[in-house]
Parts: sequence; structure tokens; C-alpha cells
Amino acid sequence: LLLGAMQYRYRLRTLTSFSRLLVHIERLSQGRSQGVRRIPFGWQDVFERISRLKHPPSQ
Repeated sequence: LLLGAMQYRYRLRTLTSFSRLLVHIERLSQGRSQGVRRIPFGWQDVFERISRLKHPPSQ
């Protein structure tokens, strides 16, 4: 039962967040100004870094 709960949490927290990150990257590469709307909790920094790579700040 514990192993099943750990697998469920891993899928929910890591795999779904990672798949949303892939969708975010794909949308940015297609030229859309914004990737996904809802960013998973704890992944904000990663999504921001990816967005900054695509659109570096102007100096």
C-alpha cells in the first residue's frame, strides 16, 4: 500500500509536472508568447528559466 502511494505521488508530482514543462517548451518554440497557464507548485523557477532562455531580457 505504501509503495502504491509513493508511485502515485511520484507520478502526480514529477511526471505530470515534467510533461507540462515539455508542453511549455514546445509552445515557446512555436513562437507563442506564453507557454502553459498553470505552472505546477514548486516548478515556477524552472519555467521562468526556460522562458528567459527563449526571451532574454533586453539591455
